[in-house]
Order: sequence, then C-alpha cells, then structure tokens
Amino acid sequence: CICTCALHFSSIASSSHRQEARRTGEIGMLFCASSKALLIGSAFLVVQSRSLSLIASKSLSRDEARHVVDHALCPIHQERERNLAALEAYGGVPASITNDDPRTEYTYGEFPYNSVDELVDRSQKYVTRRDDDGRTNFVDLGSGSGRLVFYQCLTRRNWETHGIEISQQFHDLALGSCAVGHAEGFFGPDTGQPDASRLAFHHGNALGVEDEFFAHTRSEDNERIQRVLSTAHILFAYSSVWETERTQPFSQDLQAMILSSKWSERLAEVCPQGCVAITTDRALSPDFGWKLVDRADVDNPSLFGSTGFISVLEK
Repeated sequence: CICTCALHFSSIASSSHRQEARRTGEIGMLFCASSKALLIGSAFLVVQSRSLSLIASKSLSRDEARHVVDHALCPIHQERERNLAALEAYGGVPASITNDDPRTEYTYGEFPYNSVDELVDRSQKYVTRRDDDGRTNFVDLGSGSGRLVFYQCLTRRNWETHGIEISQQFHDLALGSCAVGHAEGFFGPDTGQPDASRLAFHHGNALGVEDEFFAHTRSEDNERIQRVLSTAHILFAYSSVWETERTQPFSQDLQAMILSSKWSERLAEVCPQGCVAITTDRALSPDFGWKLVDRADVDNPSLFGSTGFISVLEK
C-alpha cells in the first residue's frame, strides 16, 4: 500500500501560534529517528519512511488549480528559494554549472501549466490500458517541489499522481506543501475513497543506483519507486537539460536529440508495455523499444519554447 501517512491531533501548538503560522504560511517541521512530522495547525502529519500519499478533496478547474498551486502550495514569490534549493542539493554554485556539466540534470525549472496540459491531453489517446477501476497512473520523474504533481492531482479525476525526486531538499518542500494543502482543505488522508485522485511523493533515485552527486540514494524507498514506475500509464519528464546519448546525441531519423541510454534503457526495463512517456527537448531512444508517436512545440519562456516528445513503450 502506498498510503504511508497517519494524522495525529495534538493540543501542543497554542491557538495564537496556530493563527500566526496560518497567517504567515509558516509550516513547522519536526524530525525524529523513524519518521518525519509536519505541523499542520494543531495536527501532526506523520510521514513514515520516505513516501507520502494523500487524496484531493475535490476536483478543480485548471484555472482554480493554478491559483491554488501558485499562491498556496508552491507560491510564485518563492521560486528563487526553490532555485537555491536546487543548488544546495548537490553543492553547486551558478558559475560552476556549464552546458556539458552532468549536474545540469539536477538544475531546477518550472514547466508551464498550459504546456503540460497540452502534452498530457495529447498523450491520453495513446494510453491503451487502465487499472481495473479505470484509474490512470501518472508519474512526474524529477518532480522537484511537487508543483506539477499537485496540479495534475487537483485537475484530473480518478488519477494516481506520483512525484519522484532524488533531492531531499525538494522532497521536503513537497511534503511541506502537502501540509499546507491539508491545512487549507485541498487534500486529505487516503482512506480509499472511490474516484478521488491521489497524490504520492517518493524520495530516491529512479535509476535504482547510487548517484555521485547525491549520497545514499539507494534508499529503502527505491524499491517502491520501481513499483510505481512499473505501473505507470503516463510518465512525464521535464528533460530539456538532461544528459544526451554520448555516441549519437542527435537522431536523423527522429530529428531529435536523444536522451542518454541510462534513461532510455532503465525506463524501458521497469515501465510496463504500453507506457506513454512525455519528454521535453530530448526523445527516448527507439533502440530500447520507445516508439515516437507524437510531438508538439509548446510554450516554455525559460527556454524560448520546447518540443514535447510522446513515446510509447513496445517491449
């Protein structure tokens, strides 16, 4: 079961402190040896291991969800802090990151909502399987602070939305935003309600190996991450600066830059037959069974536009 959260109510926090915390948007974080507790007013959300699962209290329109994410969960005015968290995650400084630096895979960027909507909407016609209850499993690979996971969960009914993030700093930010979302009534504990969309965050390495820039990434949550990927119907990766294939970075046949085989091969191994993968500005390699079925040029102001590639896994 991916539901790993429990709610415990306490009178420890005073009424005045709760009001001040709510007014400023401050969420206190407490840590202990076996779990992580996030203060939500007078409630403690206890997150066991490294995963968290909640449900959306109700579906919102896209405009409503954007407002919630941009002003409550991942506020626009805190984007600079999120960028600094990315640098802190691997000990980088802006001047040290160049185009050929492998750490560019871990730099932070925020993909536009309208662009991810267009790509996810297009991808759905290629999904040939659903869970027995009709649920769609969506995975954001490299989910950062959880912005797009929150958005998909709030706007898609009966979806299972997962965020996989290697950085502890960003995972903590996502958990903090979950606490805000629960306090504001946007999310609640997962008790098995039918048709409700669920969200879950997982901290670890999707490749299942230790990463040189992140110590101890072969965590106890990596097995859970592999299970999540093994049931993915739609996989999204904002891969615009991810490492390309070294021997042949550009495919003449696809007219596209090709992602490193470490991604194409590993995802082909763990993802299910028929998985639909959306990648940006780099396509997955057909050498490992990824068939490019669609592409679209979409808005992305930070890169003067992006191309989304939609590939289907044919094992």
